Amino acid sequence: MELKEVKQLAKQLMTKWGCDDCKFAWNNRRRALGLVKWNRITGTKELQLSRYFALANDFNEVKDVILHEIAHILAGPDQGHNAVWKAACRKVGARPERLNKTAKAAYKYQLKCDCGCGTVAGGFFSKPRKDYTNYRLTTCSTSTGLRVVEAYK
Repeated sequence: MELKEVKQLAKQLMTKWGCDDCKFAWNNRRRALGLVKWNRITGTKELQLSRYFALANDFNEVKDVILHEIAHILAGPDQGHNAVWKAACRKVGARPERLNKTAKAAYKYQLKCDCGCGTVAGGFFSKPRKDYTNYRLTTCSTSTGLRVVEAYK
């Protein structure tokens, strides 16, 4: 999904569930898909999504994480992933699970086969120091090695 589409979806869902007073923002986290930041002094809330997560996943995964975070807003700041939050999840249509095991973050660097077949053998969040040119893919008969390429800029 494109970031513009995800932001628009988040704003629509926040409006639908009465979270108009909540702000939306992107973050650069690679392990947390989304979170809600609470400011108890000013009373403001901010729903944040990882831009890496949004770039790497399909519509249903992104929507579920947005709804997961909206359930946190509806449940309140001290509820965590307890029964109150699970009830809010069911209300908004999110999976009442703490961890999303199917979503992934977009790797900035990928290991690709050198032969030109385009097979991706793995990925990294930061540029690896190790040289992979002597590694071969067992699934590719013409593999001459692996190279590190930037997946996006």
